[in-house]
Amino acid sequence: MGTVDLSFAGTFKLNEKSDVYSFRVVLLELITGLPAVVKIPERGHIAQWVRQRLARGDITDVVSAGLKGEYDTNSVWNVVDTTMKCTMPTASQRPAMSEVVSQLKESLQLELSHERAENIYERAQNIYVEALELDQIDLFGMAHTDAKITESGPTAR
Repeated sequence: MGTVDLSFAGTFKLNEKSDVYSFRVVLLELITGLPAVVKIPERGHIAQWVRQRLARGDITDVVSAGLKGEYDTNSVWNVVDTTMKCTMPTASQRPAMSEVVSQLKESLQLELSHERAENIYERAQNIYVEALELDQIDLFGMAHTDAKITESGPTAR
């Protein structure tokens, strides 16, 4: 394992790159629903835990079960990818906070689009069900009306 540059080693002054490095913990906690130090199965840092799961290639292994699959997969991949870039060992390899914010905004737009698409789908389903119900009511009403017309028409005599 290589040495980790925390961007303030030697000077003990925090800067933007050290903030980016720290911010990744907050993002990982939000995505996974886990604390910064994970005890599953052995004690380790959340970034290590995420890296191990990402190696399997399935983002659902990383995302909090509390989200119940209600998220845009591309959005989550984007956030996790951005987060992992924040963990680069040297400060010069990490993105600037403005880049992180930009990526998070992109992810938010993907998520909102996903949510709108789901809402549109749900509304379309509801309209379809309502139309079927109305159609059945109309058919039922028409059947009674047709029966009355037939009974009172010229052939009823």
